[in-house]
Amino acid sequence: RFLETMKSDTKLYMIRLAYIALAVSFVTVNLSRIKSSYDFSNNERRLLSAVKIKDHRQTAERKRPVIHTFFNRIAPSKKGTGMSGKSDEEHVAAWKEQWSNAGWDPVVLN
Repeated sequence: RFLETMKSDTKLYMIRLAYIALAVSFVTVNLSRIKSSYDFSNNERRLLSAVKIKDHRQTAERKRPVIHTFFNRIAPSKKGTGMSGKSDEEHVAAWKEQWSNAGWDPVVLN
């Protein structure tokens, strides 16, 4: 009975391993498609390169891992946003505080 259980567990393990391998290959293929389907202009490449260099220099000085978010303020005059300049700042400050308390160095990109 023990051997039957082990064989069953081994088969289940192999099936799970196959599913994981399939999922990883699916993600890898789709990410490469996304990356190759979007091309940056020369100006965008220069800007991204400058941002990457600046971020690398700042990251080298940090002791904590870095977490990034992008925040683009929507004008409160647009209907349905429900946000104001003050509430935007409070929202970003709360995000930074929570990640900082969790041991990360939060960086807001805009």
